Amino acid sequence: MGENGLLLVYGPFKENGTFNGAGNAAFDADLRMRNHDWGLRDRETLTAAAIAQGFEVADAVSMPANNLLLAYRRPGSC
Repeated sequence: MGENGLLLVYGPFKENGTFNGAGNAAFDADLRMRNHDWGLRDRETLTAAAIAQGFEVADAVSMPANNLLLAYRRPGSC
């Protein structure tokens, strides 16, 4: 990818280390039972990784079923 860009990430996340619903907690437990490396990620960890790659937070939109659409953009992009 070039200097400009947009990064969109959709799904369930933990926020501040907590789940925003019992369904997400159960989903996380099921994933971790299958593979200990799986599971819901912390929104803050994803944001820190995006910032480390030169993105800035553009938006966070609540979606159905306790999911989020996280938007990051490189400075100067649309």
